[in-house]
Amino acid sequence: MHLWPTMRIRDSFKIAYLKKLEWNLHRMNNEKKQKSQETSNSNQQRLLDDGDDNSTNQQQPVKTSKVVLICREILMLVTCCYCCFCCGANEQSPFGTLSPTEFYAKHQVTHSSEYITNSGGFKLFTQWWAPLPPTKTIGCVAVVHGFTSESSWFLQLTSILFAKNGFSVCAMDHRGHGFSDGIDNLMYHIPDINPVVEDCMQYFKTFRENHAPDLPAFLYSESLGGAIALYITLRQKGAWDGLILNGAMCGISAKIKPPWPLEHILSVVAAVVPTWRVVPTRGSLLEVSLKEEWKAKLALASPKRVAMRPRAATAVELIRVCKELQGRFEEVDVPLLVVHGGDDIVCDPACAKELFERAASTDKTLKIYPGMWHLLVGEPEENVNLVFGDMVEWLENRARRGGVANDGEA
Repeated sequence: MHLWPTMRIRDSFKIAYLKKLEWNLHRMNNEKKQKSQETSNSNQQRLLDDGDDNSTNQQQPVKTSKVVLICREILMLVTCCYCCFCCGANEQSPFGTLSPTEFYAKHQVTHSSEYITNSGGFKLFTQWWAPLPPTKTIGCVAVVHGFTSESSWFLQLTSILFAKNGFSVCAMDHRGHGFSDGIDNLMYHIPDINPVVEDCMQYFKTFRENHAPDLPAFLYSESLGGAIALYITLRQKGAWDGLILNGAMCGISAKIKPPWPLEHILSVVAAVVPTWRVVPTRGSLLEVSLKEEWKAKLALASPKRVAMRPRAATAVELIRVCKELQGRFEEVDVPLLVVHGGDDIVCDPACAKELFERAASTDKTLKIYPGMWHLLVGEPEENVNLVFGDMVEWLENRARRGGVANDGEA
């Protein structure tokens, strides 16, 4: 069990659990001594008949109980690390019955938000989180959300997790997503990925200069956000200390992409009717992304999420992006953590493995979790603990090294 020492649990909780663990071990030692004394006072003939086997049989249950109890205590520590901030969420709100302000206070983080206007005149929603004292800020994490997602609903829980573990976290809603303006006021319309990449680069640069100028900086991305984050690191060589790709879109699964010849017809249709909505081959994205049903309902409950099919021009662009990135995997040299669900049918885990193998990064880690789906936060509790524990550990280890990025290129 390697997760709990790497996470910043409040000292009071840590001390309480460690004291309880110490007390239990002390109690078991006393019980063992008592049993030994009782055995010495028992029938001597029985001891002689049973020999060493009896002694072994008496001691083994004590050993087993000790191991089980220690595991239970460590499991309680692990649960406090991640689930303590997401427990209470329900089908209507990631904050459960708490207000956002109450939720931030409960988890010892601050939160602010503002609208910025980009060079194209779009008003974009941005927000950030930071740990409250006594937690020390050790790094910066820029969060890049995926297609049809946003920074304010489900993904905010991940941002809060990073913040409470010592990171200054920033995020923005892409054009046509969440609270940000879209092209012709259309939602989820991305006919060209490049302006979205530029929006992220500019905002993250400004945030780092104003809030974390001397701290190691990392990118965290999900799904389409993974493609955007890859573009950022390819254009800003040396500017980032690490990149986490969570279910990254660096290839589209054959199980969900438009069937042939629709893929070829799409290019023609997109040029004539770019906003026509494409029919996916199998179900909606949420149905095949979030394993826990109540979490899928929570995602749909967002006031800024609309269930709709991707538009023709957007579908064509996403396919183009995947193909371009696959041809540039050898150019990826940033410290890299690739995490992916083994049963992801939205973004093919084979593409994530290919990226890992071909990337030039000297510091790279691949974790494909068997049986897990596209959005790993939508997994059962024990899976979420494992995955996000791995991410926080990876971030902390590299942040404490001091970072190697050239801030001047950010």
